Amino acid sequence: MQMNFMKKRIIEGMNKLGITQTSLANEARVAQSTINRLLNTPIKSRIDTLLNVAHAIKLPIEYLITEDETKASLYLKINSMSKEEIEALNTHIEKERFLREHYDSPAYAAKTGNLYLKKKAS
Repeated sequence: MQMNFMKKRIIEGMNKLGITQTSLANEARVAQSTINRLLNTPIKSRIDTLLNVAHAIKLPIEYLITEDETKASLYLKINSMSKEEIEALNTHIEKERFLREHYDSPAYAAKTGNLYLKKKAS
């Protein structure tokens, strides 16, 4: 079922670009009635329609379909990043994962006497 968060985000994208429902329909290659239904009735939308709409309003599909505001914000931030910034973020995430797997454990805390990790483990 169509949720208000998706309607709000589609309208937000339209407003940002200064386009009408008719312009969005043309850009998304769907009928204007499809856009009208998408915005005004609780319907299940086809994924290809949502992909076309998201592309037309220059927003990631994940942003349109994710109800969680925190995740939606992350999708917007990631979408606005350059390829180099995304690669740097991925490298950072991998380093964090490695450190947690190897050094953030009760066994490591016991071996090294790290009181912070010992407290965290208990």
